[in-house]
Order: sequence, then C-alpha cells, then structure tokens
Amino acid sequence: MGWINKVAVCLGFQDYSQSIMDYADKEGKVIQNTVGNIFSGPAVGDNAKNLSERFGKVLQKRQSISITRNDTSTSISTQLDSLIPASKISTLTQGMFVRIDMMKQEIEANYKQIKRDIVLVSESEMERIKNDPDLQYLVKK
Repeated sequence: MGWINKVAVCLGFQDYSQSIMDYADKEGKVIQNTVGNIFSGPAVGDNAKNLSERFGKVLQKRQSISITRNDTSTSISTQLDSLIPASKISTLTQGMFVRIDMMKQEIEANYKQIKRDIVLVSESEMERIKNDPDLQYLVKK
C-alpha cells in the first residue's frame, strides 16, 4: 500500500489585485487563473467584480404567471446569473466569507460514495432477509 502525502499550497492576498502588484500583470494573472479554491471576505469595486466573475455563473429558471379575466398563462425563461454577485461580496460583514472550490469533483466523489453505500446496504439487507426464517420467502433462490 502506497503512502499519500496530503499537501496543500495556500497563497493569501489581502487584496485580490495584490497579485498583479507583487508579480506584475502577466505573472499575477497566471497565479489568479491557476487557483482552484477561492475564499473571500468583503471586497469592493473591481475586486468584488473580478471575484464574482471567478465564482462563475449559474443558470436560473424564472417563471411568470399572467392572469387575465379570461385566461391564465405561464412563461418560463432561463437566465445566467452570477453565482455570487459583486454586490453580495461587497456587503459581507466582518468574519463572513464566500468560497468556490472543486465542487464538480466533490459532487462526483459524493455520488460514488452514495452508490457504494447503497450497494452495501442492499447486500446486507438481502443477507439479513435470507437468514430470517420469517422473511426467507421474500427472496427467490
């Protein structure tokens, strides 16, 4: 069995644009674009806007209902909205944070674990039923 070293590199900036100031424009952008996990407290102006863009967008479904005397109609539309808007980032209070990380990988790992759990529960429950004289008739041999 091999050993896995759990190592994480953390890079912190008091201000998101500080990476540009400290590492010049090109290198600073590279650093910003290779970051996988972002945690942010309150930020304003361009920093809030840039962070909001980094957090990405989410497809929102909107439904509107129009009711008249003779008819009711429903309209459904979709729109891309910021996952965490700049206005939310700029109004965070001290001690509050927003974050984005490898959600897709976490979801995939959770999905696989749930599938494994379901198999284990199913197998153990089938075994229990097979070994219970009062329930054995439920299982085909």
